Amino acid sequence: MRRLLIGPVNFAGQGTRWARVLEEQVPTTKVTAFAFANGVLDYPVDYRVSASTYRRHRRWQLEFYHHVVQNYTHVLIEANRPIFGVLHHFSWAAQAEVVRSVYAEVLGGLPEAAYGPDATKIRELLPDPPELQPTNWTAYRRKHTK
Repeated sequence: MRRLLIGPVNFAGQGTRWARVLEEQVPTTKVTAFAFANGVLDYPVDYRVSASTYRRHRRWQLEFYHHVVQNYTHVLIEANRPIFGVLHHFSWAAQAEVVRSVYAEVLGGLPEAAYGPDATKIRELLPDPPELQPTNWTAYRRKHTK
């Protein structure tokens, strides 16, 4: 069974919606939508932590990191926000690299995906961005690939 974690922002409930649709369409997948609470527009998620814990609680960050790498086969990082708070310098790119290296050892690689405006930002932020190819699941298609 595949296990996917989506987080950490759930803007407009998109992460939770992705989770439910994936579980419905791919029955062999269990998805957890995760977000930190910011007190404004906190849409329902499967797992929520306070913003202060997300940003400042080192023990939670380490425990959550270990929980994720031990229990999930895939991670979808939303809105270029770091999934583990300030662990790894509050950088989503640094955290993605750490998670990618762990999954590379365990699974032989980590499939990557992006959705919405995040897909266009990846090319600007990474020195060697992955090739972004629309699929049948892609609702948003870019006019220019490079």
